Amino acid sequence: MKYPIIVVWSEEDEAFLAGIPQLPGCVAHGDTQTEAVATLEDLAEQWLITAKQKGWNIPKPKCSADLEKEHKQQMQRQQEEFSAALKAGVEQALSKIVPGIVTDFMKQFKAPSADSFFELGRRPNPFPEMVGIEHK
Repeated sequence: MKYPIIVVWSEEDEAFLAGIPQLPGCVAHGDTQTEAVATLEDLAEQWLITAKQKGWNIPKPKCSADLEKEHKQQMQRQQEEFSAALKAGVEQALSKIVPGIVTDFMKQFKAPSADSFFELGRRPNPFPEMVGIEHK
């Protein structure tokens, strides 16, 4: 068999898991790495026989470097998707939160009248006749 095999320890299963990424569902377990791989090799042979009988597409074996490249590309896509989703979520949250914050902040203040504006600067209002006049 020429397909790359991945072997990992599973805390959940308390066993070694061996799999062939190119053959969907082709995963075996064992108490040792050797046992898991041996079981996987038998399983992979049966997988290929069944695939031929059922007319499934049988992928050509890839080298480890090709699989690593595909994995990196997939991880990059997932990171980009996650970043885009996070950005969209933050923007959506801010669009709901910020207007309320600004409104609450502005409620603390009332617009000053022309007289109070000049009072703040301790200057007399040079245009007392314009107080209360609306500009159009």
